[in-house]
Amino acid sequence: MEKIKCVISENGTIIPIHNIAKISNVNRVWSNADAEDNLGHKLSDEQYNALLKELEIIGGKPLEYAIETKLKIEKGKWYVCVSQFSNCIKGRVYKATSDSRIIDDFGTEYDMHSDAYKYFRLWTIKDAKDGDILAVESRNDYPSPFIAIYKEHGLNFFNSHCFISCDGKFHKGTTGHSIYLICPATKEQRAKLEKAMTDDGYTFDFEKKELKKIEQKPTDEVKPKFKYGDRVRNKKSGLEQTLGCCIEDVYEGSFPFRIKEQDDWELVEQKSVKVEPKFHKGEWVVVDDGRTGRIIECTKDFADVDLGCSCLSTRINDIHSWTIQDAKDGDVIGCNKNGWTCIFKTLNNDGTFCSYCFINANGIFYESGSKCHRLTKECIKVLHYKYCPATKEQRDTLMKAMADAGYTFDFEKKELKILT
Repeated sequence: MEKIKCVISENGTIIPIHNIAKISNVNRVWSNADAEDNLGHKLSDEQYNALLKELEIIGGKPLEYAIETKLKIEKGKWYVCVSQFSNCIKGRVYKATSDSRIIDDFGTEYDMHSDAYKYFRLWTIKDAKDGDILAVESRNDYPSPFIAIYKEHGLNFFNSHCFISCDGKFHKGTTGHSIYLICPATKEQRAKLEKAMTDDGYTFDFEKKELKKIEQKPTDEVKPKFKYGDRVRNKKSGLEQTLGCCIEDVYEGSFPFRIKEQDDWELVEQKSVKVEPKFHKGEWVVVDDGRTGRIIECTKDFADVDLGCSCLSTRINDIHSWTIQDAKDGDVIGCNKNGWTCIFKTLNNDGTFCSYCFINANGIFYESGSKCHRLTKECIKVLHYKYCPATKEQRDTLMKAMADAGYTFDFEKKELKILT
């Protein structure tokens, strides 16, 4: 009878190539002398037994003539538990941590004795079930291992529901993955696939064996109870912090806490500091267009200014206190301290100013200069900070005293004239 021939693939899979229909006597006694590979080489006992398993499909019981071999546990390879062994459960797969040692579900390592073959056998792609996670360790400087959720396999390939390629990118299911070097995934590799899957918006239903798109469910809105700049205190530790960011923008542990933890904090009551207004009622000010007026009402941010013929509401930053530098030629100014009122002419460098005319505290009128506006010895030598724009009453008093003395003032031409 012709020998049964086979091809041995790179990963050790035995593929019969003899026309098994020609085997007439399937109940004959078998031996490894009846088989060889396609190159005519004799098969090892393990290869011979694998071939017998492939030939079961022709009928008969060729596996009854399998050669009993001793299982050799090798570091890095995976094994299927075929019978309960200590804490190792039948049907599960386990990885050898070193030659002749295997680790169980509880992290306990065991030395495999000579009859280990009674409890374990080497894992192959045929042991993979739909939904199992398989992997190939990263190699050739690839940044990531190949990790896939197994679906089904063919002769020398398998199909997946989804996978991570060796460049670390996630892909939905495809066909034709090589079974070369494939093995069950480690805990770390399974976690890596799950993270990549989630990051790409997918999840896998291991019960239904389906890859599903994650539905974005609206989350319950949590309204912030604190705002930027608030001083807050942790209710347990007593730690105080000042919010340096908007609490609604805090998601993952940013300073000082996440929004979902805000109930663990409380607002620190701040002692109110009274802020005095920059200006006071009755004070003379200059608005941004140069007009002069008097404060009617004032807060720390806004002021109402009486401009004589109208009232203006303006921001505090748009006005400034009136000083002698704001006086213009022809302005009527007065000093409440000494009771003088005058018509301003020029400001001198020594801190004094000259006027066209004035009245003293007794209401006596004086001419300060000539018709040609030349300064005379009667220049008023008073410090300018005592003066401010004249009130209506002060203006009226000056104009009456001027008229009684036989003078009038042309405010357009800036001239003091004698009444004719």
